[in-house]
Amino acid sequence: MKPLDPGLESLLREWIEKAEADLEAAERLAPDVASSTRLREVIGFHCQQTVEKYLKVLLTYYQVEFPKTHEIKRLLALLSRANPRRRPP
Repeated sequence: MKPLDPGLESLLREWIEKAEADLEAAERLAPDVASSTRLREVIGFHCQQTVEKYLKVLLTYYQVEFPKTHEIKRLLALLSRANPRRRPP
């Protein structure tokens, strides 16, 4: 398998690091979720952000342009049209 272009690899790593930070925040808050409705909303937000960023990793990897959006449904629709056999140059 051909190695990724260094610029693309760097961009993917940035998205992954951001996604992992959101996931870590949700995991750290989760033990206290029973005590606060507001905290459940914050955890949900970080989970949504994690999913969104990982979808953007895949879209970037498959070189599918995407708009600035927080709509997971829209990102999934774009990803469904990506060709998983198509590797970046």
